[in-house]
Amino acid sequence: MGSGSADSRERDDDVVRTSATRRSQDHLGTADTVDSTPRSGGRSLPTGTLLEGAYRIEELIGRGGMGAVYRAEHITLGRQFAVKVVGAEALINKESVTRLVQEARTASSIEHENIIDVTHLGTDPDTGLVFVVMELLRGEDLRARLVRHGERGGHAWLDDDDVRRLAPQFLSALAAAHSAGIIHRDLKPENVFLAKKRHRELVKVLDFGMSKIAVEDESMRLTKTGQIIGTPLYMAPEQSRDGALVDARADVYSLGVMLYELLSGEVPFPAETVYSCIMAHATVPPPPLGERRPDLPEPVVDLVHRCLEKDPARRYEDGAELLAAWEAAWSDAAPLASSHETDQFAAITDRTSTPAAEPARPSRPWWAIALVAVALLAVGGWLYASTREPAVVTPPPVAAPEAPTPEPVVVAEPPAPEPPPEPEPPPAPTVRTVTITSTPSGATVREGDQVLGTTPRPIEVTEGAPPRALVVQLRGRRDAPVELDDDSPDTVEVTLRPVATRGASADDLAGW
Repeated sequence: MGSGSADSRERDDDVVRTSATRRSQDHLGTADTVDSTPRSGGRSLPTGTLLEGAYRIEELIGRGGMGAVYRAEHITLGRQFAVKVVGAEALINKESVTRLVQEARTASSIEHENIIDVTHLGTDPDTGLVFVVMELLRGEDLRARLVRHGERGGHAWLDDDDVRRLAPQFLSALAAAHSAGIIHRDLKPENVFLAKKRHRELVKVLDFGMSKIAVEDESMRLTKTGQIIGTPLYMAPEQSRDGALVDARADVYSLGVMLYELLSGEVPFPAETVYSCIMAHATVPPPPLGERRPDLPEPVVDLVHRCLEKDPARRYEDGAELLAAWEAAWSDAAPLASSHETDQFAAITDRTSTPAAEPARPSRPWWAIALVAVALLAVGGWLYASTREPAVVTPPPVAAPEAPTPEPVVVAEPPAPEPPPEPEPPPAPTVRTVTITSTPSGATVREGDQVLGTTPRPIEVTEGAPPRALVVQLRGRRDAPVELDDDSPDTVEVTLRPVATRGASADDLAGW
């Protein structure tokens, strides 16, 4: 009895330590958190194995708690996928199959670009293997990014610009899941993947195998009362008491732990054992984030601490409310370099500015002053001559001739300079409309993260502007990139090809 308890505690301690240090592959990612340690008795599928006659196994990516994950190629489409295999139907328990079915159902039902895309769920008729097909991701998860950032010799947390770029993506994914009545229940950096997609980094939330659906079917129930589901380092206090009774606010708490770690480089409760970790989350206030990062905006610090409230009623209601609060918290924050330069410039301006003086009268040119002086001298001489008494001479004096009246001197003001002519406005650019159609129609047209509408969709193209890079998407069809520029025709037609064949459906497997 005593030995068994000690072994159990040792295994629990390993769970806490592993969850804090586990890394993903540097170049491949899947919907399963990959563990480099194979399960006892597990066998890898040989290269070249065909599942349902369509998916050819290429290589083992890794093993997780639910089975092995492989890179596979669809032999007809020539496209690579990630295939998760839980084992032969006769050799695995019902819970593993149910969890795999739930992951496939959940991820495919949300239809969000920041959630892993599941395309197929089936059972191979020859081997009896149960498997699910997902998009193959290339990149690294948040855990690997944090570790790599710390290994470069800098601070252990991510730069604020990176956090501000990545966080809205995984917050948006959870907002969509919560809106669909789905609670993830195992949010952590290992389950947030940073995928390289078309020269940009796209966040993908993974591993919905332990998620909870608000309106559950008894056949899909995964947990029993009192069973703990989740990772202790990121688990809400109420989740450790009964994982089956949590709601979206438990995910909000896990997101708060993640944001705390991304911004400070450390989780709020880095305990060494499961028991001490659970107790800390339930009873100990988190260390003030503002003391570890005094440079953070105060609204951001307040947001993280509200997520970490022990009482669920004091947290944000769900991912949507948290996402809106996150954007508002950073709304007044400017890049550090720009704000520093602005403050420096304002200080210099305050020190060198002087009170405004009254405007001085315009000075006259020197030649105008000289003309006035000459005129005054002439008038003065005339007045002096006219007031002198005449000289007495013999014969009788003759009256002096009358001096001519001098004409007044008029000094002209210099003409005011003419204002410069107003520049002519540049000609307005020519804008024309290009209509995108698709076969089949009703496909979604995206430009980056923005959804422009569904086909047929008119798109404005400005003459001389850079080309507009669009993507036409339809569930079950391959994405079609479209680039519109000055030379594009008035109508661009896109044919969307199917991406995979369907095997057994989720409903077929749900009753196992």
